[in-house]
Amino acid sequence: MEWIGKVPEGLRIMPLKALAQIVNGAPPESGNPEYWDGDMAWFTPADLDHENVSEPIEPRRRITAEGLASCAARLTPAASVILSMRVPVGEENDFVRPSHVQAPPQ
Repeated sequence: MEWIGKVPEGLRIMPLKALAQIVNGAPPESGNPEYWDGDMAWFTPADLDHENVSEPIEPRRRITAEGLASCAARLTPAASVILSMRVPVGEENDFVRPSHVQAPPQ
């Protein structure tokens, strides 16, 4: 791949999906208060917009069990990595607890 440039010896280029499970989801209905302010972490790309990506982050929002059941979200285990394909593009962080993610459907 010419755009990457010279790949150091011993390294190889491969699709991300060959290294990790890629998941996405969709949020619960924002206008239903029964779905929000629960005890389940709900991360969005906006939560990644901070200075120190080596420190754990707290989500701006949380959902309820009803909210999770109502939407296309999945529980993501602790130590997962979130990588945003939306604004802020390219930001990343590690989850330190089981979390839920919002991303556009594939």
